[in-house]
Amino acid sequence: YAKYKFAAVTGNQVYIGGVVQDGDYHADRMLYCPPGKYDVFPSTNTLDAVTADGESITGIFAFADRILQFKQKSMYVINVSTQPEYIEASYGHMGITYTSQVCVTDYGVAWMNESGAYLYDGQNVQHLRERHSDAGGEKVLSDATWAAFAGAHPQVCYMPLNRQLVFVEDSDKTGTELHCMIYDLTTGSWTSAPDMLTKE
Repeated sequence: YAKYKFAAVTGNQVYIGGVVQDGDYHADRMLYCPPGKYDVFPSTNTLDAVTADGESITGIFAFADRILQFKQKSMYVINVSTQPEYIEASYGHMGITYTSQVCVTDYGVAWMNESGAYLYDGQNVQHLRERHSDAGGEKVLSDATWAAFAGAHPQVCYMPLNRQLVFVEDSDKTGTELHCMIYDLTTGSWTSAPDMLTKE
């Protein structure tokens, strides 16, 4: 038995993070259930990416036999397609504070923070604020523009019919209208949508 803050399902197993078990809280621990036993989490079934790093797990999401473990400052890609599982990649400065900063799409896992917007496609992390070509890379949205937009409590959602990601500005800002930035996954283009959403 375990209580937990976050959960993700892939294959026939459940992975949980931010665990309370036997009266102890483990902010950076992940557990997984035996195959097909979705509510049983043996304390020996741990899946810890990095522990004692001063960060807590802030979200876990599954895509393409991978678990993306988010912390405040970092993100880890854990390959769970084989036993034992292993850390496939780690990324600094790509963490989140709230799970509302992440959404799962049919293209991969998308998220945003104060530094940028990203998409993990099952193999690599794409920086959506950048455009790359044979001539090199360029920033489509400047650092200053993004920092002013994202703020402390941004959000992202996915519109599957349009294949678009909608990034919502800091929802803690005063006022009733929220500015959105729309990223089209088919064209790789950005559109600014001021006052797209209304705060209740």
